[in-house]
Amino acid sequence: MGLRDFGWNDFLEKKFEHFKELSLFPGLVTEVKKNVYTLQSERGIIYGRISRNIRLSCQIRKIYPNKGDWIAYKPSQEEGFVSIEGIFFRK
Repeated sequence: MGLRDFGWNDFLEKKFEHFKELSLFPGLVTEVKKNVYTLQSERGIIYGRISRNIRLSCQIRKIYPNKGDWIAYKPSQEEGFVSIEGIFFRK
């Protein structure tokens, strides 16, 4: 299954352009348990945690990624969790 099966469209593609320039990838938050985010990506289901930078921003704004949010992530250099670097679209 690709992201288009989950609602990815031209509008989201345009909103994501800035993150793409930063070598980030799009994902859809499908579940949140404590500080672990289940994401749907082009690679399938992956797991992520928010980065330190976005954690600070979330604490200040009191807005954390939630189910249904489109996020930008950085792949992990090793097996494990990807790093969520931003929220780029919230329904």
